[in-house]
This record gives sequence, C-alpha cells and structure tokens, in this order.
Amino acid sequence: MNAFEFCDGISAIADRHDAFLIDAWGVLHDGTAAYPGAVECLQQLRSHGKQIIILSNAARRSNDVAAEMQPLGITPAHFDHVVSSGELAWQALKAKDDAFHSALGRKCFYLGPRRSQGLLDGLDLIQVDDVKQASFILNAGAQGDSDSTESHQALLESAAAQGLPMVCANPDLAAIRAGIRGISAGALAKRYEEVGGRVRYHGKPHADIYQACFDWLNGPPKERVLAIGDAVRTDIAGAVASGIHSAFVVCGIHLDRLGSPAPTSAQLSQLFKEQGCWPNLVIPMLSW
Repeated sequence: MNAFEFCDGISAIADRHDAFLIDAWGVLHDGTAAYPGAVECLQQLRSHGKQIIILSNAARRSNDVAAEMQPLGITPAHFDHVVSSGELAWQALKAKDDAFHSALGRKCFYLGPRRSQGLLDGLDLIQVDDVKQASFILNAGAQGDSDSTESHQALLESAAAQGLPMVCANPDLAAIRAGIRGISAGALAKRYEEVGGRVRYHGKPHADIYQACFDWLNGPPKERVLAIGDAVRTDIAGAVASGIHSAFVVCGIHLDRLGSPAPTSAQLSQLFKEQGCWPNLVIPMLSW
C-alpha cells in the first residue's frame, strides 16, 4: 500500500522544500473569504525565503486571479507569481502555434459566467451568440448557477453534432463557493467528450501548467518543490505526473466525502485508491 505522512502544519516540513505551488480555491479561500491560517502561512513561508506560486484552475487570466484575491487579504506581497489555467488557455488562443489551436477558426462561442469573459479580451476572435454559427467553444464554466450538466445538455449535443472543438479553461469538475457546491468547466468538458465532442484542456493535472510554474521558479530541483491542493484528481495527480511532491488538504472539495477534518488512514487510502494517485503528505488545512 502507498504511504503518506500526516502533518498538522506546514512548519513541520517547510525546510524540506524551497518552492511551493499552492492551489487557490479550496486551499487559500472559498471565493468570498480567506480560510483561517492561510494568510499567516503564506507570510511565514515568505519570511523563510520560500518561493510561492499560486497555481489555480480558475478560468481567468493570472492578473485577474491575483486581483480577485486582494480583497480577501491575499496580496502580491504573499507570493511570487500566479499561474492560472485561464492564462494558459488565453496564451494558447493568442499564439495559435500548435495544430489544435491554429485550426480553431475565429468564431468563438463563449460558455461560462460573466466574471470569466475577460478571457476573450485581446484575442483576434469573433464572439457569436449562436453555437450553430461557431467554429469552436471556449468553455470557462456553467452559464448561471448549476449543480449538474443537464441544463447544458442540448447545447453540448448540438455542438458535438457539428464537430466543434472545445477549449476548456478549467479542468475542475466542481467548486465550492461560500459553502455551496457547483459544477465547473471540467464537468461540462467531460460531458462533451461523452457525447462525442473533442476537448483540449489547459490547467491541472495537465503538464502545460506545471511547466509554466517550473519556468517561473528559480531553479529548485523537483524534489524540493511541493504542490498543495485539495483535489486529488487535479492537484495531486498533476503533481505526481510532473515528478514533484504533493500535500493533500482535507478541508476542501473532498470533505463531504471524507466526513471529517480528521479522517482515518483507511478513509484517505480508499479515496486515493479510487482516484489512482497518492500524495506524500496529508494536512487538515493550509496553516503554519
């Protein structure tokens, strides 16, 4: 059986790592407030000379993600850089320097909330309101409040029937905002694939977002980099695939499943076994 180490706080293991890739939603904040202890932990890591990258699957550009965190008390003084899945999607649509993106065409059907529409700014695209007029879909999440993909089923089936490719700017299946769970862009992309659609993902757990982090870091070896996140499917799996260590945060997206901020080793092992990957560390929440 794979082994993992329990840890009450980051101070116990901080000296093992030089750089930290820290998830935003579910680890630092819930979209409306920072979690207790999170800001202090960032401050302590900074005071100990650690490099910090906020690694987010938000379907918005990195500067927008940073701006969203400032009212929550998480400021640029607390980290070195933000790398977001939305930024990678925007850069790919801007450059169009690979076969998938260069073949998309300009007519974009935007699927997502208003807060993420900045993904279209500065791109040579024509936004269309009718998916039948589109050459591809930019998927940034659900339209309106939704906890399932059913309300989007007809749209997804129509687009798949046309053979429209989809760019998914957030691979997460779900997110919790102020204690309320809703679907994310990844759930719609997964359903799109199930009805025959073709999807290109940007963000965790895919390699492109980790390479972007390594490009920003000041050269620590991979064994000195720790990724911290609450989603096994994205945060932990992505860290394992990229060859860095990982810490799983209990009080996040899987808390309902685990049932307690202090789950047993057997409960955690079952979750990790089902997801097919194991973290190096388990912490209740991000705290020093």
